[in-house]
Amino acid sequence: MTVSKCVLIILLSLCIGFTQSMAISGKVIESGGAGIEGAFVKLEGAGIIDTTDVDGKFTLSNVVSIHDRRHQSVPQNLSAKMRNGILFVEVAQRSELAINTFTLRGKALSSIKKTMNAGVHTIALPQRGTGIYVHKIKSRNREFVLKECSLGGLSNGTFQSTSGASFNTISQMVQAKTLVTDTIRVSKSGYLNSLTSVTTMDTSGMEITLTANDIEFPKDLCFHGSRNEWVYFSGVVETSEGKEFGIMFTIFQRPYSSMFGVCDPVSKIFHDKRLSGQNGTAGKTPSGYPDIDAGVSEFLWDPADNLRMISSANASGVPIFMDINMKPTMDILFHGEDGYIPMGDNIPSGYYSLTNLLPTGGKLSIDNKEHVITGGRMWMDRQWGEWTAAGYAWDWFALRFDDGGALMLFQFRDASQNPTFGNWTYRDKDGLVYYGTDFNVKAHRKFGNFPIDWTIMLPSLNAEFEIDPVFDGQTFTGLWEGLCEVTGNVGDDQLTGQAYAELNRY
Repeated sequence: MTVSKCVLIILLSLCIGFTQSMAISGKVIESGGAGIEGAFVKLEGAGIIDTTDVDGKFTLSNVVSIHDRRHQSVPQNLSAKMRNGILFVEVAQRSELAINTFTLRGKALSSIKKTMNAGVHTIALPQRGTGIYVHKIKSRNREFVLKECSLGGLSNGTFQSTSGASFNTISQMVQAKTLVTDTIRVSKSGYLNSLTSVTTMDTSGMEITLTANDIEFPKDLCFHGSRNEWVYFSGVVETSEGKEFGIMFTIFQRPYSSMFGVCDPVSKIFHDKRLSGQNGTAGKTPSGYPDIDAGVSEFLWDPADNLRMISSANASGVPIFMDINMKPTMDILFHGEDGYIPMGDNIPSGYYSLTNLLPTGGKLSIDNKEHVITGGRMWMDRQWGEWTAAGYAWDWFALRFDDGGALMLFQFRDASQNPTFGNWTYRDKDGLVYYGTDFNVKAHRKFGNFPIDWTIMLPSLNAEFEIDPVFDGQTFTGLWEGLCEVTGNVGDDQLTGQAYAELNRY
């Protein structure tokens, strides 16, 4: 299973020697030819990012370009080739080699010493990121140097030995070539991403076409009248006295029932209530935004930069109430690339999220003690569709990272509780979006029937996360719905944050 690549493929031929920088420029357009403003454009391996301007134009600057330089041959009694971090070394006689790797600024990165008999040997060098590195090799009274350009961890090179020459002279005499396939990823909310192949170094003036998906706003912010439909919120609010509370809140269109839960991580108390169906309405504001009234619960989006959720309940004798305003701070995140994913019975579901809602004010009352809301971070899901009861067994995770990124994972199960398939969506701190279906969820213990305390691995992202509940007892009837802490990584990036997890039908 692989990541769905929403990318433009660029083939770059690089020859290692003296370096200079080049720029890749172009324009992101919609199918009608108009430029698209605000699209993220990233050269993945080099980590170079630009955002399109009002005309849809972008420039990726400081892309490493290498001149092809020809040099006279040098005396050869040792030779080597490099491929993706592996040195293939051939020596003519038994020798002791010392291999030291430096940055161009001279910072030492690694040191390896080996005694080799005559023949061909392989040496695995430590993993390195994108950049230019100098490998200084000593054998007997000779010194050898390889200057390597690594783009996205892919690199190739050759070098030869010589004697009686200085370090700088050898650097200039090294001749090596590398062929790197890198990607330009283009991401824009409301658009499907495109894939285009380029096989030339002439990358100026390229055009990348994005097609709008068929979800429209504000129409699809509102309820659709589907068999299954809800607006869902989860996250953390901060109060004026410095406390944090986890909040989970849902309104279902049919029959306008709702759920309201409050988690206190310090006291490890969970207040929850399922609120029965009301004679509700799924209305709209004059601007076309949702105004959903479910009796004791309400969701109002008015004006366009303010979302308001209201609910009141008696949770096992403890009155709980909230009236909280939130402001969107990032684009809508579409799942399944086009805003649709299959549910457990393979019937499609419309699905998108707002992952970075900033609470701007309001109040939360627990057992008649009122808390003033001053901040936090909330997540909103909108989902709708005609799936059947067979599509309702799932494990769902919404990870919100401290760097602003977010990850959604949706895993479905069969009648024997075995995972069948799933979807994930990852938006990094720069706003670039990645999609996939390959992930593994492993629970380390149980709370009642619910498997909890998870390790989640995503091979396509080279990612792994530990998800730990702030406490175990966060259950509604037939449902585990709780606040968690998150640590992990995507590649070399270490991430921390919070999550909500929902386990259904155990």
